[in-house]
Amino acid sequence: MQVQLRKLSSIKPYKGNPRLNDKAVEAVARSIQEFGFRQPIVVDKAGVIVVGHVRYKAAQKLGLKQVPVHVARDPTPAQVRAYLLADNKTAEAATWGPQKRGRESFLEGEPIPTKDLWRFRRNDSRPLFSTAGGT
Repeated sequence: MQVQLRKLSSIKPYKGNPRLNDKAVEAVARSIQEFGFRQPIVVDKAGVIVVGHVRYKAAQKLGLKQVPVHVARDPTPAQVRAYLLADNKTAEAATWGPQKRGRESFLEGEPIPTKDLWRFRRNDSRPLFSTAGGT
C-alpha cells in the first residue's frame, strides 16, 4: 500500500457519507495528538474521501496542513459505497470481551498513561480508559 502526504485542502468529503460523526472528532483529534496520524485517509483519484471522514475533520480541528493519504485508484461508485459501509459497520460487529490478564480485565487494568485522552464511559459511571491521574 502506498501512502503519500497530501494537502488537507486538496481532500474533499464524500457527499454521500451516511455517518453522523461529529461527536467522534474530539477523541480522534486527541488520538492523533497523542499517537500521531497512524491510519491514512483513503481517497479516490479525485481526492474525495472513501474512508477517513473523522480523521479528516480531526486534522482540520488540529490545523494540520498535510495528512497521510492512500489513493484507491480504480474503485467503482458501488465499491466506494460498499467499502465505506464495511469500514463503518465491521467495528460494530466486534464487542469487548472479558479477556483476563491475571486478575484484571483489559478495561479494568492499570491506568493507561495518556493525557486524559479517552472520555468514553462504561455504565456512565467511570471512564472506559482511565488516565494516569485517574478520572
